Amino acid sequence: MKRSNRILAMLLALVMCIGLLAGCGGNTPGSNANNNDNQTDAPAAPANDTLVIAQDTFEGKFSPFFASCVPDQDVVDLVSGGTLVVDREAGIIYNGIEGETRTYNGTDYTYKGPANWTVTENADGTVTYTIELMKGLKFSDGEEVTADDLIFSIYAYSDPTYDGNVTLFATNIQGMKEYRANMTTLAAMLASLGEDNTDFTYVTEEQQTAFWAAVNDGGVKFAQEIVDYLIAAGANTAEDPIENVAPNWGFSLEAGATVKDFFMAIGNNYDWNFSAMEAETGGSALKLKAVSDDLMETRQIIAKVIADHSGKPMEEVLAKTATDSYFRAEEAVSFGLADQIIPSLS
Repeated sequence: MKRSNRILAMLLALVMCIGLLAGCGGNTPGSNANNNDNQTDAPAAPANDTLVIAQDTFEGKFSPFFASCVPDQDVVDLVSGGTLVVDREAGIIYNGIEGETRTYNGTDYTYKGPANWTVTENADGTVTYTIELMKGLKFSDGEEVTADDLIFSIYAYSDPTYDGNVTLFATNIQGMKEYRANMTTLAAMLASLGEDNTDFTYVTEEQQTAFWAAVNDGGVKFAQEIVDYLIAAGANTAEDPIENVAPNWGFSLEAGATVKDFFMAIGNNYDWNFSAMEAETGGSALKLKAVSDDLMETRQIIAKVIADHSGKPMEEVLAKTATDSYFRAEEAVSFGLADQIIPSLS
């Protein structure tokens, strides 16, 4: 299968959404065929022929890539179009440009679309899908729609970091698994190359400068929020080194670690998938406050049980359990974590 055909073949798995100009006509005064003397004229249409509809609560993701709720998807469907058109019985219209006439319940309907589809079954068992776009298609801003726009959509849906609802990547498309397996994000590559990298074979110096500027500014602030929260919650003190703070957020760092090292560990943990990092933290450590409060409350309850049982002050128990601590049997009894040593169960 030719490379161009392999790329275009991906389009069959979804109705590719492209931002076509949507024309919505409004009613004009006197346009109602049932007007009579007792009826008033319909209000004048908005100057821009704006279509106003009632809808449930929006999430605000008016994108064919990321719309996840029905109201948002309804908006996407109103303002965009797909290359694949189906009839009233969900039959594919292969000749959308010229149009095809199909009969439904005794009535003929003509269906047209922005593209023609050709399906070729190959001798090796593969299938090639070729899409011919209608000439003159334009986006709402006047820019012409080209095959590059469709290819961009394919790459977006196929990218390992894509976290929308379309599952094109799960389709049995030739080369898809290899593409995703050998793919690395630009951020992951920049992080692996290091701040002092001088090899700009795969990245530009501008990209590297921008990435590390973001790490040194926003990234450090991001990690510092976590540190500040843990201190405010009583899990750590302001005097604790970062390597003692990080374990309370699930990370292990070497002695002498900095807040920047903390952020780098977070980034590496998510393979620098910022979408995943944001899903985990909501874009800010403080947005995890509810979850963290639950965890800290659990820790406080356990610490109180140990303190009451051992007679140790709460502050001492919290300090002792702030990081991973290992006790010999005698030490556990001495601290109050265990009552006695049982040499044998027999």
